[in-house]
Amino acid sequence: MNLGEKIRKLRIKNNITQYDLAKKINASRTAVSGWETNRSMPDLFTIIEISKFFNVTPDYLIRNDKILLKKISLSKRKKQIIVLLTIFIITTLSIMIWFSILCYNANLTSVSPNSIKIIKVKKIPVFFKEDKIKNVKKHQDYKYDIYFKYNGNFSFIENPPIVATYKDPYGNLFINIEARNSLNVFKNLQLHKKIYKITTNAYPYSSNRGKNIIMYDQDEMKNTKMSKLKSNKIIISANENK
Repeated sequence: MNLGEKIRKLRIKNNITQYDLAKKINASRTAVSGWETNRSMPDLFTIIEISKFFNVTPDYLIRNDKILLKKISLSKRKKQIIVLLTIFIITTLSIMIWFSILCYNANLTSVSPNSIKIIKVKKIPVFFKEDKIKNVKKHQDYKYDIYFKYNGNFSFIENPPIVATYKDPYGNLFINIEARNSLNVFKNLQLHKKIYKITTNAYPYSSNRGKNIIMYDQDEMKNTKMSKLKSNKIIISANENK
């Protein structure tokens, strides 16, 4: 005897109509009719309500109903598959996010001069002896100790800082600082208080004296000349650099 037959038998035994049963379990008369004629099946929650109403166990109602048991088994299997797929998707996304963060953190980015606060600049005299073989005249020049803070939120400057310098055809010294990408914003914010130091070089063939010392952003350069970049920050002007 299947589920539909058992419901019909219990209903007739208790002398109630399909409408009465539907009302007691919050279902429609059409639904009850469909169960009894095996055109449809109630869900597990409704089966429990029916068993309570007729004072029988749910096991009694579904026992020996191979179609219903198979449907319940397939439902469980579907749920297991959905759970496994969900775990797989979450795991895959987590790995992708973790790998993306690793790749992002591994990259260096050029520091914008706008995110640099110069604390002080110390000029250090450098003396070059005459070297006729290398065509170097005796002269005095400067190298510079530059102290600064960095306020980047998604990157930090390593210690010692990574620095690149360039002398343009007019002898001006351009300085570019690179920072390490980092999504650890809290750590980056703490480093805002840190004072960094970089030291530029003096060059025997191209004097720094009387020239501009400029900080620039390498990433801003495309088809624009280095001297024309909007973010350029003059650390020491040519007039001050005597």
